[in-house]
Amino acid sequence: MSRLFVPVILFLILFTNLASAAVTPALLRSAEQGNADSQYQVGITYLRKAQGQNYLEAVKWLRLAADSGHANAQYSLALRYLLGQGVKKDPEQAADWLQKAAQQNHADAQYSLGMRFFYGQGREKDKKQAWYWLRKAAAQGQADALKMKLPAVEKKSPAKKKDDQQDTEKLIEAYIEQVFAETDDQATVAEKKRLEELLTPKETLQAIQQAHLRLGENDISSDQEFNRQLDELSDSNTFAADYFFIGNRMIKEGNLPLAILAYERSLELAPENPSGLRNLASAYAHTGKNEKAIKALQRSIELSPQQASKHATLGLVYHVSGDLDNALRKYRDAAALNPGLGWFYPDMADILLQQGQYNLARQALLQAKILGMERERIWQRFVALAPQKYQQESDQPTASLHLRQLMFASAEEAEEALRELKNGADFYQLGMSRATVQFQKNSGYWGPYLPEQLAPKIKAVLADLAPFAYSPIIETSAGFHILQKFLFYDQLLTAGQN
Repeated sequence: MSRLFVPVILFLILFTNLASAAVTPALLRSAEQGNADSQYQVGITYLRKAQGQNYLEAVKWLRLAADSGHANAQYSLALRYLLGQGVKKDPEQAADWLQKAAQQNHADAQYSLGMRFFYGQGREKDKKQAWYWLRKAAAQGQADALKMKLPAVEKKSPAKKKDDQQDTEKLIEAYIEQVFAETDDQATVAEKKRLEELLTPKETLQAIQQAHLRLGENDISSDQEFNRQLDELSDSNTFAADYFFIGNRMIKEGNLPLAILAYERSLELAPENPSGLRNLASAYAHTGKNEKAIKALQRSIELSPQQASKHATLGLVYHVSGDLDNALRKYRDAAALNPGLGWFYPDMADILLQQGQYNLARQALLQAKILGMERERIWQRFVALAPQKYQQESDQPTASLHLRQLMFASAEEAEEALRELKNGADFYQLGMSRATVQFQKNSGYWGPYLPEQLAPKIKAVLADLAPFAYSPIIETSAGFHILQKFLFYDQLLTAGQN
């Protein structure tokens, strides 16, 4: 028996290895249909064969999965570029794929990316970036990262940082006082607006959440009373749309708890309404229910993924919740969809500052300035924290041209707006107060400046228009337009990826 036992074991081992190296018809069919997990498994199976041509097949399938956002495939593809298996060795390509996987919290990718930055392999040497990614890997328990003696997080200008924090807290407290103000007179409105121009959207949301917490409006014990009030506003024949409009009315009246109940009832009847989910998420966020807000926004984005404002708002809620990586990712997604939606750039810059990505932080601040959303306090923070080489005005990042517009129903309205713009009025503020509702949704973003895709009439007007100048009024069947070219710093679309 003993002489038979060893060959049987050997046979089982060989059979297991051969079976693990086989691409089954079902697996291949699933991969060919675009399933990223199956594509990854096919790629890994070819890697296990590890015989010449099979590396090429492995890379083919790993790339398909990696392009679909599969983190394990991105990491494995990075290793192929490092080792030269199925592809020519390319440290920069390897680092690119490591970045993508690391951004999805792949611990091994974070460690390897950190080492690329440390040694300058495929990336320029950058100790700050190296420590950043190695710390993230260690936080996830990555064994090699845990063995390293990582330096403590650098703290620059502690006194200034403390003063900055105290100033922020004072501004937030002042804003909370305006929320509690019993009167809504001109002076109160003006003071609230002044504070909103000093605070970033993230800080403003923090203030609003704290105010509602003090008011006790998120106290579950009051739900019964709010349900009674909602019942008085509706009946058994109330439809989803009716509850939705009740919610909108409660928002205008400042009754957020009742608005939340109305939106929740609306979604019970019509759960796939992206607008209802968006409005409910906003109400949740304002009352400090961040986890619920995130889930509602995620679902709303699944249903209508092309609205930049939803991605930016989800980034804002992540930011207030302290999830900086996901906040930066959603701000980046918003910028990709609508680079003219300017309100989130100061908060984006603040995160980049915290992560030591000073070059991108400066670009985000410049983008905010271009779009009329600058926050001087964040600039001052940048000056205090960023090394001098990142503050050089001569360092101009690459940029692309885009278009934004103000549109009016009448020529008279457009002419008045154009006069105000030429006299120094802010494009964004004028749009929010005078232009159509569409401006409030997308900040007037038209799209990239692509002359070949424009109507001849518009193309001719814009041909010699300098960036940031205002076009003469253009009449179309939709209304009366004032167009402006603006710059977008394209490297911002890499924020959070390195």
